[in-house]
Amino acid sequence: MIWFKLVGATDKLMPQNWVEDRAGLLTKIHFPRNKRPIKLSNGERVILYAVGHKALVATQTVKDTHGASKKRHGPPGSDAYRWPWELDVTTHYYCSPIKDAPLLRDVAPGFVAHYAGKFWEGSHWDIEEPEYELLAAAIETAGRRYDP
Repeated sequence: MIWFKLVGATDKLMPQNWVEDRAGLLTKIHFPRNKRPIKLSNGERVILYAVGHKALVATQTVKDTHGASKKRHGPPGSDAYRWPWELDVTTHYYCSPIKDAPLLRDVAPGFVAHYAGKFWEGSHWDIEEPEYELLAAAIETAGRRYDP
């Protein structure tokens, strides 16, 4: 499977310089309380999409599912409470600052219409190989390789 993963939220945008301000996203991605990532498996590819900015920000591979995911704990209102499920990932390419990232509507104009319901209710969903190739190529062209 190949995954499209929303990061950030309309009420909590990813920072423009997310690699400095939220560097943890280079190695871990988080999922909301009601969207546990039980279908993701080791080695599967992921496209990260910054909600609110409408930008494609990274290509990643699931590194370790730890038996479906790890659960973080935090006080109500915290990021750990809102997005408790965590998966380890390997980042390949990334775009930061976000202003340099390709906009999804420019890269794949029909993508949003095709997956409209998923944007509204989802945090992640599977996409087809040709879609991944198109989105990943745009990220690689606009971004840079991650070298930890």
